[in-house]
Amino acid sequence: MTQEERDIASDDASGIVAVADPEPVEDPDGDLELREEFAEDLRASLEAVARGEATKPVERVAKKLGLSW
Repeated sequence: MTQEERDIASDDASGIVAVADPEPVEDPDGDLELREEFAEDLRASLEAVARGEATKPVERVAKKLGLSW
């Protein structure tokens, strides 16, 4: 590879890095806190899954809430 080819490859690579490193996106809900009741339910659910208990299919939950999944 010639020096000119290395320079071109280096320029191309730096462009890829610049595109792959966008500005960080802020979480609009980052400063919100979970209600304690919801946090407890979430913990209980995660513990149940860790114990291997059955979960509800997302399609059934979405249908119950009137959502399309």
